[in-house]
Amino acid sequence: MYGGKQRADDKAIKAAAHDLKAAVQIFNTNTADLQTPLMCIVDYRGYRLLCSSKVPLGSNTMKLGSNDGGRTLKDDCAELRNKVKNVCRVLNLKKHIVLPTQRGVWGPGDLEGHVGLDGKHYVVDLARLFPPEAPSPDETRAVYYNMLRPELVKNNPVPLSSDALTGWCGRDRSHGPANNEEVRECSKRLHSQVIPALAAALDRDSTTDITWDFSLEFHSHGVNMRHLGRVKELVTQAKASTDLLFEMVVRVFKNELRQQLRDKMEEIKVASEEPYRLLVVNFLNTIMQHSLADEAVDRPFEWLAYIGVLVWKKFKYTLTEADNADLLAAQSAERVLARVAEKMGITLSSSVQQAILVRNQGIIISTQDLEHMTATAKSMSILGLAEGMMQYYEVQILMKQKRAQQFGPAGAGGVLGMLKKANMLLSRAMSLGHTETHILLARANIEAWLADRY
Repeated sequence: MYGGKQRADDKAIKAAAHDLKAAVQIFNTNTADLQTPLMCIVDYRGYRLLCSSKVPLGSNTMKLGSNDGGRTLKDDCAELRNKVKNVCRVLNLKKHIVLPTQRGVWGPGDLEGHVGLDGKHYVVDLARLFPPEAPSPDETRAVYYNMLRPELVKNNPVPLSSDALTGWCGRDRSHGPANNEEVRECSKRLHSQVIPALAAALDRDSTTDITWDFSLEFHSHGVNMRHLGRVKELVTQAKASTDLLFEMVVRVFKNELRQQLRDKMEEIKVASEEPYRLLVVNFLNTIMQHSLADEAVDRPFEWLAYIGVLVWKKFKYTLTEADNADLLAAQSAERVLARVAEKMGITLSSSVQQAILVRNQGIIISTQDLEHMTATAKSMSILGLAEGMMQYYEVQILMKQKRAQQFGPAGAGGVLGMLKKANMLLSRAMSLGHTETHILLARANIEAWLADRY
């Protein structure tokens, strides 16, 4: 589906994340009595699994939407339709016609609304809730995995159609062209206004001693991480340029390791861990510009060429001489190694971790240094969000009652501990799409308290 006639696991991985993102956004609309399954995505050995809680649906519970590619379209429950309508209005999505039914729908045509066996209202199949970014001529299938960010869609001057630029509304000659053009205009605005504004903001922040969470920075501006290369081209400050470079390199190494793990599984088709451990160790040594097969001979030029190919393939960005100098600078490889290991659920031995901390450029990793390769997971973070906001409100009460000093500044039970925990939980929730105003305000207040009082 995602690669046409070619298999495209990396694109399918992206599409799986859209279900989770859409569920978070629906939850954030606070639409009463509209349920989505609890979801999480689990990554292991290069593959992604989308996990969903079991919901009480049956063969006759679907009352809204289509489950046969648009040949039939149900609209049998006005109350459920109004709830989906409310979600779409909050998210700035418009009603549009789905052919051949000639019926108007809110959200994508393949979103399913169910009246569950328990009488509650559920929505599932959410991956295409947000419209696609206008694709390039050589990437027409991208409309099924390169979606516009919710933050961009919500701030667009006009509501957008979830099904724009796809076959779901392609034959609607009355409204389809206008719907398509609105999404194209939004895509143009992303590139002509929003991305340059993000680059300018990063340049301004470069004057401070900041450590960016680029996912949070990009998403809060409505920019997808696939545009890292374009933002990198636009920034003018050295700190922003260097940090964006390393973010790209970490991500291409992560994706390349995922691909190699998938290829290895296709090749050997066995569950034994040892072949995968050896592959990971060789790859991590590649990051360190070494190869066990080459007796740890330094090969910086081949290494830069290797990175250059990966970065161009993923981000359409060409490394400059300044980029190459940054990558070859002391401490660069150690910095990348630590981030890739973290993103891939890899735990290295204490000796390697210490070598990374002291920026030992002579690190060579053996299979004995690979202690664990675990799955990584992302969830809807609803419980974490609730706990973070609860900690924030409790500190607010203490501040108002001037009782904070009774708890002292240190310790897990003290105000400092409460603030740090709330900050961590809210940061994690924001990275998953919980970016409502009250959450952003709470995080800003916590950062200010931490800076002013502790």
